[in-house]
Amino acid sequence: MKALWNSITDKFSKDVEFGPYDLQQKVAYDNMDIVEPQGELWCRFTVRPGASIPLELGPQGTDRQVGDAFAQLYFPLSTGLGDVLEIAQSIRDLFNRKTTTAGVSFQTCSVQNIGEIQNSYLVTVTIPFFFDEVRV
Repeated sequence: MKALWNSITDKFSKDVEFGPYDLQQKVAYDNMDIVEPQGELWCRFTVRPGASIPLELGPQGTDRQVGDAFAQLYFPLSTGLGDVLEIAQSIRDLFNRKTTTAGVSFQTCSVQNIGEIQNSYLVTVTIPFFFDEVRV
């Protein structure tokens, strides 16, 4: 499970947090606190594993771990949606139908305009994934 989580968060960190989006030191990962920047864009990135599904692939069989990752983009009220929707769509495109070198496959991603929450505005990118592990 740790390798799965690391593969997903490493991709987000490399391609998004330290990418072209000015989110360095503005991303809260699972079980990590940050001081939420006031009046600035910040992100909460969460990986939520779901069910493990047995598959009859190969001589020993395979277990497919499914789940979702979420990039929740919080930004100040009254600043418009244009820039944050562009970032959200870029995140979607970075993960959409891609596979990591560790074998995590991302499926069709989506962007949801959630709205006002906790004195900020929230847009969420949902990133469904699966990972096949051969039984030993």
